[in-house]
Amino acid sequence: MAAYLEKKDPEIWSSPKVRADETAQLLKENLFETEIIYKDFIASGDLGKLDEELSQTEEKTIVLVGHEPFLSAWTREITGEEVVIKKGGALEIEYDPEDSGNDILNWEYSLKNFEEIIAREKKILKKLKNPSFKTSLEKVLSHQFNKILENREYYLRDNNDIESIHQYRVSIRKFRGIISALKKLLEKEDYLRIQQKFREIGGEAGYLRELDVLIEEYKPLSQEQEILLTKSALLQELRKERRKEKERLKEIFITEEYRQILVEAYTDLIVCLPWKKIESKKTWEYILPIADKWMKQILKALKQYEEFEFESTHKIRLKAKKYRYVVKAFEDYLPEEYKDNYKVAKKYQTLLGDTCDSIRNQEALKEIIQEPEGDLEKELNYFLESETQRGQHFKEKLENKEWLDIGKEEE
Repeated sequence: MAAYLEKKDPEIWSSPKVRADETAQLLKENLFETEIIYKDFIASGDLGKLDEELSQTEEKTIVLVGHEPFLSAWTREITGEEVVIKKGGALEIEYDPEDSGNDILNWEYSLKNFEEIIAREKKILKKLKNPSFKTSLEKVLSHQFNKILENREYYLRDNNDIESIHQYRVSIRKFRGIISALKKLLEKEDYLRIQQKFREIGGEAGYLRELDVLIEEYKPLSQEQEILLTKSALLQELRKERRKEKERLKEIFITEEYRQILVEAYTDLIVCLPWKKIESKKTWEYILPIADKWMKQILKALKQYEEFEFESTHKIRLKAKKYRYVVKAFEDYLPEEYKDNYKVAKKYQTLLGDTCDSIRNQEALKEIIQEPEGDLEKELNYFLESETQRGQHFKEKLENKEWLDIGKEEE
């Protein structure tokens, strides 16, 4: 959207409310010289005031960031078109303050329909030989940071949906993976500080995700024991703990201070990057050597794998994750064969992850449920035994190495 607006030299009008302001701030970050003008009437839905303000401005393009149901109602009043603007959606109106009969709805996109814009942009990129690393990095960082903000909103909107906190954490891990790829461009102190900031931000949501994983893992085990999900003593304990953690996180996430922490961490990275240094470098010249190095490290570690040990196995898993995140983020600028390597890394990450999760699940259960009695103790022991057997299965699969096809991968 910012790329579309850039040549129009727009003015941004925003409701002063937090969620509208967050969207306006994102636009401002990508439209460098544009300031945000806050208008109370946008928050209150005053159509008369909107007409008055538009008739007085000399600006040719106004970006109005507001709320439903006012935006849809204003559109119907101004253009006569029936629209429902969903979250993440946008539309463009040609407005004639002197003749309302000339007001036209040019286009309307839902968040889903923005895929059309993205697809067009990808086609344009493919026609280019390869943009500079500076150009691609700006796009990738902006996109990935926006996903963090979007997924924060997703959680605030629906924190009962277990995917909301999962996607929030994934978006932060992806961003941290990209920071890892930029390590040699940053001063050591800057790199460590920035990574630590995002590690702490992601870690804040770790416990809730852990509870969600345990709940989902135990549901089929409850049914194996012919215990109704609503009657399971263990599920009741885990859900009670989840409700407390969900509310704790919501109180943190909803604050302006928390949003500012996110923005400041992102800004810190942007300021510390040596943009002039990478202006003349092509994307593949920087990313490919890093991706190749990481894949070699993954294969070497798996080839040398002898016996399960949590820390070393988890370390390989994280490397496979970072490889996937970075290759996926820059896929439009890399050779086609790296998509195959992406699938290989995904295979490694899945098995390593299942192995580590089975161990961590047992540790987490013992930390959460202390001194259980009666049905709770019985169900807990059943869950622990199941996870022990699951972990053993994955350990054996790792140790036999046949699934790796390492020789084939190295040829």
